[in-house]
Amino acid sequence: MFNIFQVGTIGFLTSTLFGFSGTATAQELMLFELPLQGIEIESDASGEWERIFATGIQPVEFPDRRGINTAQKIAEQRAKAEIVKFFDQQMSAETIVNEMESTTQVSTRQQGTAGDSFDKESQRALATSLSEVLRSYSSSNLRGVMVLESGYDETSEEAWVKVGISKASIAMAGDAKAFVAGSRVDSAGTAQSQGSHNDQYKAVVAQPSEVRNGRELPGSN
Repeated sequence: MFNIFQVGTIGFLTSTLFGFSGTATAQELMLFELPLQGIEIESDASGEWERIFATGIQPVEFPDRRGINTAQKIAEQRAKAEIVKFFDQQMSAETIVNEMESTTQVSTRQQGTAGDSFDKESQRALATSLSEVLRSYSSSNLRGVMVLESGYDETSEEAWVKVGISKASIAMAGDAKAFVAGSRVDSAGTAQSQGSHNDQYKAVVAQPSEVRNGRELPGSN
């Protein structure tokens, strides 16, 4: 059984997600789409999954380079979250009833030529409230996720990021993790420093629409 990811001790996806097994070719791949969730699943003719895609969308408040980059980072997290929510989501419903009773007593004294008189008045108030609480929770460790495409639409002022996972990318991530865990990294020769990026924005400069493509998700084709 081949696990895509695990959520605690339960949520996991296997290569028999659709209850079938087989070997897919590029010509035999079928696409299963969930447009409202931004999920796409490629499977072979027998129903075995090959690749899974998710697209996240985020509005851009300030359409300059900094604003677009920030929105794309959020969109990437949304895309990953959609994969997690699709395969494992814990839902709970809770009904809460609160009942409160309060009693008040008011004393009144009246003075006059005929003498003093005292009056007492007691009041009881009963309040009842009913509320229903719905909770949804998802958690997972994704492996082999690749950013495939990112872009910005200046017409709708929305940024998007498309991510994907496949059997090949999961296997590659597992092999890389095992290699790093069993090897000593040479800080002088192996580790490469990433150059710092200095952002200098003195004004908001609107950016045009764009599409940036990453590496193709490895799969059967």
